[in-house]
Amino acid sequence: MKIDGRINRSLKTKAKILMAAQNIFKDLGYKNTTVNKIAMAAGAAHGTVYIHFPEGKDEILAHFMTGLMDEFYSVADIEFEPKTTEEAYEIIRSQIFQFLSLAKKYKTELLLFYEGIQVSQLLKEKWGYINENFIKRICSDITYSQSLNLANEETDPEIAARILFYNLEHFLWDIIHNRVSFTEESIAKNLTQIYMYGLYNQ
Repeated sequence: MKIDGRINRSLKTKAKILMAAQNIFKDLGYKNTTVNKIAMAAGAAHGTVYIHFPEGKDEILAHFMTGLMDEFYSVADIEFEPKTTEEAYEIIRSQIFQFLSLAKKYKTELLLFYEGIQVSQLLKEKWGYINENFIKRICSDITYSQSLNLANEETDPEIAARILFYNLEHFLWDIIHNRVSFTEESIAKNLTQIYMYGLYNQ
């Protein structure tokens, strides 16, 4: 399908704005990044940035947040069909390890998100929405385990899912702020053991 010339130019301009914003955010941080600086770096007018992103720099950062966290979500989306408690343990341990490893890999980007979440309602809501998607997937995995009598049927899946994810999120922020000396392997092992001891039938 042929793309209209105006639409094509608009898409190119939006891509230039996003590329420029990514560099500005990384160089200056959330607080010092402005729409004007993004526009100058992209070679676009100040108002053009708002045409594509009406909420300004917060909307741009939310765009980056969604894209990056999709990679984290791919870890949660790994097929979860254990037939035994041992299989469940290994899948969960691996998922937690990969999640924390991604936190370390994308430390710079996550620090940006953290800074923005503290002051922007839009970014705070976006982060909350992303978190809820993680929790829903974990909840689904727990329900599956309960259906096979691997996990305690009396445990509320959503509460258990929130307990695991809130701990994961806490360690994510600890890792990017250099507040822990533990390895990702050690955190994954211990968190999995504690989580499974309370949820899974031994």
